[in-house]
Amino acid sequence: MNNKERYIVCAVIAVLIAFLLGVNFGQKNQSEKYLKEKEEDVEIKRSAFETIGDIKGTIYVTGHKNPDTDSVCCAMAYAKLLKELGYDAKAVILGDINKETAYVLNESGAEIPEIIYDVSGENVVLVDHSEYAQSAEGLQDANVICVIDHHGAGDYTKTGALIFDSRPYGALATIIYQLYRDYGVALDEKTAALLASAIMSDTINLRSEVTTQGDRIALRRLLELSGINNSEEFYKAMTLVKYDYSDMSDKEIFTNDYKDYEFANFKYGIPVAMAYDEDQARELSVRMKKVLPEMVKRSGDDFIVIMVGIFHDDLDIAYLTPSDEFAAAIIKDAYPGSTFDGTSYIIKPGMSRKQGLIPKINEILTNHPHE
Repeated sequence: MNNKERYIVCAVIAVLIAFLLGVNFGQKNQSEKYLKEKEEDVEIKRSAFETIGDIKGTIYVTGHKNPDTDSVCCAMAYAKLLKELGYDAKAVILGDINKETAYVLNESGAEIPEIIYDVSGENVVLVDHSEYAQSAEGLQDANVICVIDHHGAGDYTKTGALIFDSRPYGALATIIYQLYRDYGVALDEKTAALLASAIMSDTINLRSEVTTQGDRIALRRLLELSGINNSEEFYKAMTLVKYDYSDMSDKEIFTNDYKDYEFANFKYGIPVAMAYDEDQARELSVRMKKVLPEMVKRSGDDFIVIMVGIFHDDLDIAYLTPSDEFAAAIIKDAYPGSTFDGTSYIIKPGMSRKQGLIPKINEILTNHPHE
């Protein structure tokens, strides 16, 4: 190799070294810039609580009445998040938990939250609901700091500062998971297990029509942190517990998953039970219908529609049992292709309460003004 060739080779090597150093330097600067921006994003999100002012006393985080797995687990996870952010927060429930939720808490090593009946004068965070009818007594006299929901805006209103976070995911737990990431707080194994269980419960293990891509991603990441080794087996165990009504009275089944709604000056209730097959669905519908007249009087609702759903594997069926002729007319109007078995209107495929049945009922009620 002559001197000219050596010169060319050295020059090329020098250019490559300079280029590589420049790339690395640029990557380092970009990385540092990203980390700084991420830290600033966290601070921006945390600062939302500054608008609320000085919070004195405990913040009670609560889901809705007749608590289900999503509302209980999310109340617990969000209360923990608030503690990590430096607030005195405590998860509470508004009634006894169901069997599925008890199973999830036991498997996760978590204690059942304390029951609270009246929140007058207390600091409150509402999760999984934003309706007075579904919340604690005394809500109108409470200091509601935050509402986090995935059902859309309810009838709760407040003048003054309020953090309101509503995103249309299949499970509220997906929002809570994202809030941990937004605030830069690490999830421990127990909390990850609670949130993973909540997503599986509310989306029927990602098989429900309400499931979004966000739910799928959140569940995958939570399972990696949760210590749940086989999610299908875990969900199956949850489901078998949930479908077991053998030691429950007709009234207990009726109120186990009961929600009140108000629309167009109507107040109505939708109790939900889940069945494994159509034989169990018919049995549950008949049992719950026996106590319908008493439960209508007790609730003060204008009407009630019992919903018994079958949703697993290839089965997707809903049994709807009306409290009276008006409720029956609503069902027939909403689902003209349904069949009546003497107790219930059978709809195939079925629907979710939140995104299927409730919107249908509300749409029909707009054409039937309350007298």
